[in-house]
Amino acid sequence: FKLDNFLQANKNGLLYAHKFYATERHNTVPLISEYDGLRFIFDYFFLDATEKDFTDSTALIASKLKKHYANVSAKMGYKNAAPASLINYLGYAALGNKQYNKAEALFTLNMEWYPESSHVYDAYADYLLVRKDTSNAVLHYKKSLQLKNDVAIQQKLQAITNPQTLNFSVNDLQKYAGTYTLEAFQLDISLEIRNGKLWAIVPGQADEELQPVSEHVFTIKGKQGYTITFKMNADKPKSFTSVQPEGTFIAVFKNR
Repeated sequence: FKLDNFLQANKNGLLYAHKFYATERHNTVPLISEYDGLRFIFDYFFLDATEKDFTDSTALIASKLKKHYANVSAKMGYKNAAPASLINYLGYAALGNKQYNKAEALFTLNMEWYPESSHVYDAYADYLLVRKDTSNAVLHYKKSLQLKNDVAIQQKLQAITNPQTLNFSVNDLQKYAGTYTLEAFQLDISLEIRNGKLWAIVPGQADEELQPVSEHVFTIKGKQGYTITFKMNADKPKSFTSVQPEGTFIAVFKNR
C-alpha cells in the first residue's frame, strides 16, 4: 500500500480509489477490478431512482431523467439521453394508467431528446388523441410522416381525417384466427373469436380484444401505441407484425 500512502500524502487533485481483493488471485482479479474501476470512474452514470420514482403518478421521473442525463452529458462532453424506447414505454404506461401529466412530460422529453425520430411525434399524437386534442394530434401525426413514411401512422391519420365505419363480420375476423409463434421468444399465442370479436391470448398476460383499423390492420382496445398488421396470402394469414411501446415483434402463423 505504499502507492496509496504516497498519494494520500501528496494530494494533487487526482481522484483515485484502491481496494485489496483478499480472496482473488492473479488470474481472477482483472475482471472484477476492471468492473470496480469503471464503476468508480463513471460513478455519475448510475441513475439515482427508486421503483417509487417510476411508479409515482406525477411527472417526477421525467424531470429526474432530464436532470440526470444533463449531468452525464456535461461529464462525458457529449449528449447523452435515456433510450427513446424506454421513455416511450414509460409514457404509454402512464397514458394507460390515465396519469396524463406524467405521460405528457415523458413524451415531450422524448421529442426534446430525439427531434429527428418519427416515433416520438407519433407517440405524442397518440397522447393528444386520448386528451381529445384532435387538431394537434393531426399536426403531430403529419410531422411523424414527414420524417418517415409509415403505413400504420397513415392509417391513424386517415381514421381521424376521413373516418369510416368498419363492419367486420365474424367471417371476416375468422380468417385471422389461429395459433401464431412469436419469433423472438418461440412462444405460441392464439387469436380466437369470442362473442363476435377477435381476441389475443398470450400466456402470462390478460386477454386483449383486437379492434380493426382497416383491412388487415388492428389495434388493442383501450390501449394506445399498438398496431398489429397481418401479412396475408389471399385469405390466409402468413404472419403479423405488432408495433407496440415495448418494441416490434413478428409472429408467424402456425395452424388453425
